[in-house]
Amino acid sequence: MPFRPSHRSRLALATRTIAEARRVLAPVDARLESRLESRLESRLVPRVGAAVPADCPVVVLADQRTLQPEPSAAAILVHEPAAATLAGLRGQIDTADWAREAAVPAAYRIGAVRGGHLIALASMAPPEGQLAAIRVLVAPAFRQRGLGHLVLYHLAARVLHGGLFPYARLAAHDLTARALATRTGFVTLALQWRTRDLPLSFA
Repeated sequence: MPFRPSHRSRLALATRTIAEARRVLAPVDARLESRLESRLESRLVPRVGAAVPADCPVVVLADQRTLQPEPSAAAILVHEPAAATLAGLRGQIDTADWAREAAVPAAYRIGAVRGGHLIALASMAPPEGQLAAIRVLVAPAFRQRGLGHLVLYHLAARVLHGGLFPYARLAAHDLTARALATRTGFVTLALQWRTRDLPLSFA
């Protein structure tokens, strides 16, 4: 039966990784920093009925215990797709989304191919400490088919196997991205944290 992270397990995950996360992730203001440890449990979401401000960034993170089973979506996985293969996906993606993908060099990429075309891509930014930021792009015509889930799972599993923690920063109102992260096994570490100018949203 798939592991369902409880509030207690989310707290345990945050406790195990909070020291490393605080080295890389900077709180928005000093008040949050001073209250972070004492209010960590109250800031873990989602809880039933929890209200999150629409403009509040959410930091999600996974570890070996929270990662869910491999999804069943059918596609050929390609590790480190060639530049020509990436160009095919670029033509299908919104310009702003691709600009965010290109803004930070990728340390590793895993793509999903159907019919000879790259249609989904998960990228890992160069690690900072034990944290590795992950980004996901899916061609619009192939969304809601489990392909983003597929590439995100395999990249997250690879990151964890390498001894790192995969994470992303998502907009609280982006329910699609947050649902994808949850299905894959990411849990919410904190609210209102920002990274050092890394574009981490799932597109």
